Formats: sequence, structure tokens, C-alpha cells
Amino acid sequence: MNIDVPWRAWYGDQELRLEFPSLWQVASYPPADAPDIGAAGIEAAFERPIGTPPLAELARGARRVAIAVDDVSRPAPAARLMPILMRQLERAGVDLDNTRVVMAVGT
Repeated sequence: MNIDVPWRAWYGDQELRLEFPSLWQVASYPPADAPDIGAAGIEAAFERPIGTPPLAELARGARRVAIAVDDVSRPAPAARLMPILMRQLERAGVDLDNTRVVMAVGT
């Protein structure tokens, strides 16, 4: 049983073939593609999250904020999220000079 999986994201996307014993039952369930929601959709998601109050409400009154951001080896779109996140914090009255960004590199 062989399954090809995505490999080397950000470094020349390739497929990696994984081999499994013949007695194993193996299936691959890749994520379904969806259209990009764009900046307006991201903004709406921050303003109307599911199951929690909006970030601006949660951050209201905070004197200091720390934001963990992954590095470029991960596929998260931090460059698209950070400006929107910072606007949400400003709306909450957070002084952005008291905001720190921590690189969460995972190594």
C-alpha cells in the first residue's frame, strides 16, 4: 500500500510516497479546497467568531498582549492575519506599543 502526501512546503512542493505493510488498511483524506475568503472574510471571522466573544471584546482592558506567530516553514498566512489582528486589538483599546510578537518556531 502506497500513499503520496504533500512534502517540502515552501521549498519546492513535492510528493512523498509513503509505503505501508500490505495488511494495514490505509486511506488518505486530504482537505477539500475552498475559495479564498479574502481580507473582508478574515475581518468578519475576527468580528463574529463561532463559540466565543470577538477578540476586541476579549482583549478589552488588557495592558499587555503577546501574540505567538509561526515561522515561514508553516503554511499559516500570518502576514494576512496580523494587520487585521492588530486593528482588532486597537479597537479594544490595547496600546500596540505594549504588544509583543513571539516566534513560535516549534523546534
